[in-house]
Amino acid sequence: MRLAVVLCALAITVPSPSVSPATDLSTVTVPGSPVPVVTLPGDDRQFSSYDFRQDQFGDVDWPVSFVFRGNASVSRIKDGLCHRSTHSWKYCTGGGPEYMFDAPVAAGSSDQRFTGDTGVKRFNEVCSTTSFTAHIRLYSLTAPDDGTPAAAAKGVQGAKVVGTVHLDFDDKGGCSGRIHGYPDVAEQWFIEAMRTIPGWTVQPGAWNLHTATPPYVVLRKLSGVEVPHVYGMDGLATDVVLP
Repeated sequence: MRLAVVLCALAITVPSPSVSPATDLSTVTVPGSPVPVVTLPGDDRQFSSYDFRQDQFGDVDWPVSFVFRGNASVSRIKDGLCHRSTHSWKYCTGGGPEYMFDAPVAAGSSDQRFTGDTGVKRFNEVCSTTSFTAHIRLYSLTAPDDGTPAAAAKGVQGAKVVGTVHLDFDDKGGCSGRIHGYPDVAEQWFIEAMRTIPGWTVQPGAWNLHTATPPYVVLRKLSGVEVPHVYGMDGLATDVVLP
């Protein structure tokens, strides 16, 4: 009953994320990947549309909700969310690691790279007094390196970092979280924070990653306890350009 109430309450709070038609991203099939791999138009990086619970293909978790371009890096984004945002909520504390697949567009099936990140969330030490936290993981796309001539010529166009997000509900007892999910709701929370960071250009609903699904629940065992993970998303990612 509690889960049903939370689902209903959060379902009505998600605003329409897109202000203009989204750009469809090309998808490719990569041997072993259980999810589509996508690339921005004209880009030479490809990345999985979801992150993974291990540093190889296998169990998937959260969909990509943010694509960062321009002078984006994981460290600059985390610094912005923790120190430069004027939003009342600061995102400074890490969580558990997950992994993103990325490779050059023309890579063979053996050229597979997985980048890990623990991300940042809104709190840690006050878990017993806060009902919700939002968690973003940020994955640097390392293929090819930003120093290559092709990447330099592409400038602002190429994807530098991608991010996945979710909420942790009733997150206490060491921040283990009793319910995780609602990526579209979490995306709106981070959009609000990013829009307060000077110089950042934030466009919701810019990229269509073809990951739209209706809501569904998966029970995942965490620390010996089956914990609900609530999925379901519009399949669109927010574009963020850093100066």
